[in-house]
Amino acid sequence: MSSLMAPNGSLQVCARWVTRIPLPAPSPGKPHLSVGFASSSLSEGADSVLGMTIDQGLRPRELPAAAVTGAAAVFPDLPEAVAARIGRSVAESRSEGTRRTYASAWRRFERWCTAHGHAPLPAHAATVAAYLVDAADLIGPDGIRVYAPATLTKWVAAIAHHHHRTGHESPTGQEIVRATLSGIRRDYAAVGDRPRNPRAALLTADIVTITTAARNAVTGWAGAVLERRDSALILMGFAGAFRRSELVGLDGAT
Repeated sequence: MSSLMAPNGSLQVCARWVTRIPLPAPSPGKPHLSVGFASSSLSEGADSVLGMTIDQGLRPRELPAAAVTGAAAVFPDLPEAVAARIGRSVAESRSEGTRRTYASAWRRFERWCTAHGHAPLPAHAATVAAYLVDAADLIGPDGIRVYAPATLTKWVAAIAHHHHRTGHESPTGQEIVRATLSGIRRDYAAVGDRPRNPRAALLTADIVTITTAARNAVTGWAGAVLERRDSALILMGFAGAFRRSELVGLDGAT
């Protein structure tokens, strides 16, 4: 373990292992603290050293619980019904359409990693960056890039989602991944590839016009039933900002 006293009187500590560092004797009225943390050794070089500055005047409530106690949180012994309920809530945290999109994107990433000799889980940030530039440089027969930046962004979200749900730290939050994706967007914009083509949003007046036209076009009782169904879908989709996949997934129980 190595320690340095900073000019402001705080204690900077670097260590190879998790340890508890007793701070110097506190000033009157200030409690004595012992803080646990893990970092790298000074001998490994500046790039691998995590320097932590500990203010001697901090109170225990100003520090994270793990730092004060020096212990990691232990998973509680939950009843089976509670654990099952949590599992269902986690599974329903995203729409069915999003889950399908993420699953498809993850399968593609796994195939790419297998073909190039990389580990998909947990994946290194450089692997994700290489995956993105490989897809960004793919040109179709018409001379246009195959994948838009929005598609690459969805892939990154899918990779992050799969890492999180399997208990791994996501590599997508690393600077190399963020910078690579940002550079791809700028490169696309600079040469005019795959420009965004935003659609105008439907307003309330537009919805009224659509539903009124549908109702006026009804000629019989069968047409009236279909019109009520279609109008209901349009109104629910507009009010709830639902995706198409979410609308078609609705049933009577919903």
